Amino acid sequence: MNRSVRTEINHFVKHLVTAIKPIAKAEDIVLSFTPSPQSALAIFQAKALSNDLTHILCKLIEFTPEQGNIQVSVEGIDTQTCKIVICNSGINLARNNEVTNLCQLPVIISSPSNDTTRYEIEIDLHLEQPIVAVQEERLNGPNYIPDYYAEIRKRLRSHFTKSDNLVEVLSRSNPREAAFLKRVNDTIEANIENNQFDANHLSELMNMSRTQLFRRLKPIIRQSPASYIRMIKLQKAKHLFETTDLRISEVAYQTGFETASHFTKVFTKQYGVKPSLFCRKKENVTNE
Repeated sequence: MNRSVRTEINHFVKHLVTAIKPIAKAEDIVLSFTPSPQSALAIFQAKALSNDLTHILCKLIEFTPEQGNIQVSVEGIDTQTCKIVICNSGINLARNNEVTNLCQLPVIISSPSNDTTRYEIEIDLHLEQPIVAVQEERLNGPNYIPDYYAEIRKRLRSHFTKSDNLVEVLSRSNPREAAFLKRVNDTIEANIENNQFDANHLSELMNMSRTQLFRRLKPIIRQSPASYIRMIKLQKAKHLFETTDLRISEVAYQTGFETASHFTKVFTKQYGVKPSLFCRKKENVTNE
């Protein structure tokens, strides 16, 4: 049942955007949010908006070039409707139906310029359905993720396994590059506990100079080899948190970080949450 939620619309969209920012950051894209000057305690379909906004943002992050921008804003609030506006820079995607083909809510697409696309999601603020009250103060907790952000968590999990997904995607369009990337991934995995392993070691094991490796790998992974090594280490760490009872220090050691404090800092910067949150979630599930 797609029930309605009564909450402040700016607050709701802000937390959605915040949850997706780590994905944008990993792709070297700036994702920002501008609230409406007018506060609006609204009634709307939270699940539909969450799904649609998450889908559009994840697709824009996938298609927008490095160092591009994606801006989200709330506009046009009145007694019955408001608009969520998403604009990307760097590429015109107006003809790409993949960005909006799964959206449930009405989406208006326009092209303000040759390298920009604008998406407007219109929200009905007066739905005659059962209302679920949302406790706003809970959204401000340091580790709280609302239940109706489940779709974002699902997409974040997909993003965290992106190295494997990328090999699979490449295998259909460019088998040669897919085989190369698999070799890179396997080499990193084989040395994942080595805290001295870096881009220089990777290039040596791949029988390439560091410059050659960078030029070959950068167009595929859209980041530097050093960042990619760190990303795979953190993917492995997250997997260990979800599938084992290892402590933070043990996970840090098994993924090639010299200290637990450094690991915690890097993990939090990458994913937007502390590794202790995953440990706490595991403990809560065990105790239930």
